[in-house]
Amino acid sequence: MKEEVYEKKKKGSTVKKFKRSIACCSIILFIVAIMVGIVGVFTATGHTKKWVCDVILEDSYIWEKIECSKDGVDSTSGNGQDNAKELEDLSSTKPDERVVAIVKLVQPSVVGIGVKGQNGDFGVVGTGFVVKDGLIATNHHVVSEIGLKYFVQVNGKGELLTVTDIYEDSNNDIAILKVSGAEGIEPLSLGDSSKLEVGQEVIAIGNPLGDLSGTVTKGIISALGRNVQVNQGDFFNSRLENFEGVIQTDAAINPGNSGGPLIDMNGRVIGINFATVNGAENLSFALPIDRVQSRLNELEQYGEFRIPYIGVQYIDKIVFVSNKSVVAVQVINVVPTSPAAKAGIKVGDFIIGFDGEDFSDKSFVDKVQDSKIGEKVKLEILRDDKQITVEVVVGQK
Repeated sequence: MKEEVYEKKKKGSTVKKFKRSIACCSIILFIVAIMVGIVGVFTATGHTKKWVCDVILEDSYIWEKIECSKDGVDSTSGNGQDNAKELEDLSSTKPDERVVAIVKLVQPSVVGIGVKGQNGDFGVVGTGFVVKDGLIATNHHVVSEIGLKYFVQVNGKGELLTVTDIYEDSNNDIAILKVSGAEGIEPLSLGDSSKLEVGQEVIAIGNPLGDLSGTVTKGIISALGRNVQVNQGDFFNSRLENFEGVIQTDAAINPGNSGGPLIDMNGRVIGINFATVNGAENLSFALPIDRVQSRLNELEQYGEFRIPYIGVQYIDKIVFVSNKSVVAVQVINVVPTSPAAKAGIKVGDFIIGFDGEDFSDKSFVDKVQDSKIGEKVKLEILRDDKQITVEVVVGQK
């Protein structure tokens, strides 16, 4: 009798366990179905990859494997973070609609820069774009005329905004304008020009010829790290300026485009259009946006640009040292009272080293820009077939 009761209890317990197992499996399957549905929705809207990239560590194996840094979901920081959501939405845009979406997002923040004529009419002389509340980036040569008062025109019409301050970096042809009334314009997001690749598609927006406001052109990055010589100044005071490490593009750039943004396919500014070549087609140049970011950081921290300065004008040359060819900087002018003059650097000197490093990877101007004001640097110089070392204290321009 006891055995029969035991068997009944055992069977009852088994049935209960079986029912509990079925209930648990049903709950688990229900939860899995919900999760699969959520992932499906995220995938359809293009957000799964972003979520994964946000969770994992940068530079990890998965980060590299799914190319987090190449699809507009990278951790590049910069100004203009208010439009971060709009930039994220670009990742789900169809390729044939992407340029249109970027232009709609960016164009309202691209402005015309110009002066008023004697009759009170306004003439656009260049382009700029908002990089922070009340701050507009452009080229130095656009606003370099002494004695003129500059204004900003938004969307090619409407009330002119007054430029109250101009912060200048003539070495890099960069200017930051402080503008009264531009606080409501959305700042553009700045990319990372150190990660650019040749062949990458880009968009240029500007005001060619001063009349065709908001013109959009498209092309690719044709080359990186170009050294170019640009004719600047007016007819009576023309001068050649050397610019190193610039971006070459085949996007159409014309007079009036100067100071406008060069934009990548993620909607971020990666350069400032600043020069073209007369008589050449599909050949234009832009300054890397990282230089603008450095100036903005200085402006925020110090209230001014703090540009490292040595005070030499030069041309690049190839010279032979110990029967080996090396890249050198031939000094063609030394600015009086500059750090270079105080250190005894002379016209005709060949600078072949900067703090123990040559110029095979980084140019002379980049090494100066990377230095700290007040820092002592050692320049290796070839003078009269003799190699000497000169110590220079980096100044502030």
